[in-house]
Amino acid sequence: MIDEFEGGGTRFHNRHLNNFLDAKPAKGQVLISPASINHEGLSVTSGTRYILVGFTSIDDKDPISEQPTGLSVFASWLSLSWIQSRFKEGYHASHTRLEGNELGVQNPVGVSDNWSDNKYVRSLCRDITTYITTLSDFWSQHLHISLVSKENVNAYLDALDKADKEQSEILQQVSSSERPRGRSWWFGGQQIDVNVDGTLASVWASRSNAGEDTFKKENL
Repeated sequence: MIDEFEGGGTRFHNRHLNNFLDAKPAKGQVLISPASINHEGLSVTSGTRYILVGFTSIDDKDPISEQPTGLSVFASWLSLSWIQSRFKEGYHASHTRLEGNELGVQNPVGVSDNWSDNKYVRSLCRDITTYITTLSDFWSQHLHISLVSKENVNAYLDALDKADKEQSEILQQVSSSERPRGRSWWFGGQQIDVNVDGTLASVWASRSNAGEDTFKKENL
């Protein structure tokens, strides 16, 4: 972000208490939040504000190779936000498939032999998503805290650079199929949709046009 602007920020709504909290990161700060929290961007009243937006999806299996990632059950099926995201993605994948858009193949609308496209399974995915979202609104605390103080910013960035360098050195020595479990693979799972069981559902047209090899590179 740059300094020459006024306004802006992100407003997080607490649907349970019917109030909100505004987060306005300073220049250079990163705002991290669960996507399931109802939120919106605030208007910039003057100047120009540049932001970089990214999304992180943590899977229990690699959607493409279907190999386990080493994610623990406590961070997956026992995590409300993880479950909410998984069933929401599963419902979306099923909806896309029934619209005839899976992998760019125009199937007859409403026709599919995928078990997750059964109307009862789809309804269950939708209801679980709604229920867990509501449950999270009641149970989860809505607060805004700074995880890294200004005094520790440089040390924190140095630690991240060191960890990234060490990981890159390891990955350069092994093929993609031999990559250690638990290691992040930042671009391999970009621009795809997954089923409720974590398997690959569809590939975005932008990924297909770019070529699969582009997403297998470590340094994009």
